Amino acid sequence: KDHIDNLEKSNTKAMQDIDIMLSATKIQNNDLPSDWGEYSLMQCVNQSLDEYKMTEEQRDLISFLNQKEYAGDFVFTGSHTLLKHVLFNLIKNAFKYAGSTAKIELFIKNNNLLVNNKGYGLNNDITNHLFERYITTHWYGIGLNFCKQAMIKMNGYIKYNASFTGGTEFILIF
Repeated sequence: KDHIDNLEKSNTKAMQDIDIMLSATKIQNNDLPSDWGEYSLMQCVNQSLDEYKMTEEQRDLISFLNQKEYAGDFVFTGSHTLLKHVLFNLIKNAFKYAGSTAKIELFIKNNNLLVNNKGYGLNNDITNHLFERYITTHWYGIGLNFCKQAMIKMNGYIKYNASFTGGTEFILIF
């Protein structure tokens, strides 16, 4: 049973990665996603967190600080699917690189979405090339480049800040 559970989890994670790669290909071909429109950021974040496949232990480590505060919410023009895949990639990276017990906080501030984790942080050697294609410490090196391209497609930007207390902060600027 444990092996079957592990296979199901691995399959689900692989499908999420494939969906992200397919979205990246569409961006490179300059295709607009079929769900292009106007969306509430808060609703997109809540729905993305509901859809992201993770363990209960991981779910307990994620906090969306504006989850019920509609005062900070705003509408953006773009794709819910692209934003969901950006969030999936940032969460996946946080768990992979920051450690399985790193706390992840998301919050909306001044029409930006901030994604913080309290993990190990990033090596300074890689931060200047963080959003370039194929720059990686493991795996493929397309995730953060995809995030950058997705945000540009939605007339936004993504920025990285090192945290003085350790960990990382990514800012999605709309």
